[in-house]
Amino acid sequence: GDVSIEADVIEEIARGIGYDTIAPAMPQVTARQFPINALHELEQRTFEYFATAHAFNEIHGYLWYDSRWLSQIGYDPGSCIEVQNPAGEGLNRLRRRLMPGVLAAVATNRFHFSALALIELGSVFTSGEPPTSARKKQAPQSSAIGEDPSEFRHAALVLAQRGKSIEQELDLRLRAAIEGWAWERFGRQAQFVEVEADPARPWEQPHRTAEVIINGTAAGRTSPIGQPLRRAMDEHLVPWSICWAELWLSNLTELERATEKLGVIPEFPVVEMDFSIVVPRTTRYAAIASALRSFKHDLLRQVRFVTSYEGKSIDSDKRSLTLRTMVAEPTRTLTDADAEEFRAAFSAHLERSGYEIRKS
Repeated sequence: GDVSIEADVIEEIARGIGYDTIAPAMPQVTARQFPINALHELEQRTFEYFATAHAFNEIHGYLWYDSRWLSQIGYDPGSCIEVQNPAGEGLNRLRRRLMPGVLAAVATNRFHFSALALIELGSVFTSGEPPTSARKKQAPQSSAIGEDPSEFRHAALVLAQRGKSIEQELDLRLRAAIEGWAWERFGRQAQFVEVEADPARPWEQPHRTAEVIINGTAAGRTSPIGQPLRRAMDEHLVPWSICWAELWLSNLTELERATEKLGVIPEFPVVEMDFSIVVPRTTRYAAIASALRSFKHDLLRQVRFVTSYEGKSIDSDKRSLTLRTMVAEPTRTLTDADAEEFRAAFSAHLERSGYEIRKS
């Protein structure tokens, strides 16, 4: 009475002849192998890195702009690919940037949280050419979805927190996260090259916008958000600090991972010495870096940027930059006299370059 399907009949036969008499054999199957999709892998590893290493929370937005929101924040996206049958009024234009939608998520979630770390991976649609740096034109990279030559994949990142005085802290946190991602994904350094803010994009702040460059390839842009846009988004966001980055993943699929051999551990200790200089707020770090490269000294091994500061002890039209030098002698341990001689030489070079050394 329990025999009703083919498997039941096979079971009864096996029971009758004995299971031990049946030679075990693997079934014959056909296995298909698909090539790795580089863009999909980059997206997944990018999300994994920012979500686990820096606690970003993933959000998902629609593929189209909301015209009412664009009007509220004062953004005109220009010519867009349009949907013939939009989901609602004012939802007919496919997005060219992720930032408007991510900023809308900030305005919505500020009711529930005093700090936000958001990431969105999604498609943007252009006229067939991805965003690029003027320094190195990239061939258009197609999307992982549909191979549409006008569709490109981006990742948008936002750090937002209540408190106007922490903008610099958020900016440094975001840049550090991007630097870590560049090393983890590509084994390469991410450079932040100051560029002119696009006046058409209200989220790009003048004198604070930078392009992300990885091995000469344009990888995105980043900037804090000024008070006018925060006020336009929501009056209650005025006392907040908000920093963003939009990474152009489709530009990076052909960027190979670099491998480097570990350097030799110095036999004698390396000494780190910090110097703080006061410069006009509009001075680009590229100009300062050029002046630093012209300094030559037998003990100098590296100069790098540490942090910037704007506050009560600094004039409102200036900012303080802290630089860290690394000095060493490969054949012996440095003495106090060596350190003082280097400090005097480097300080004199900074002053000759027109930079005021901050004493306290």
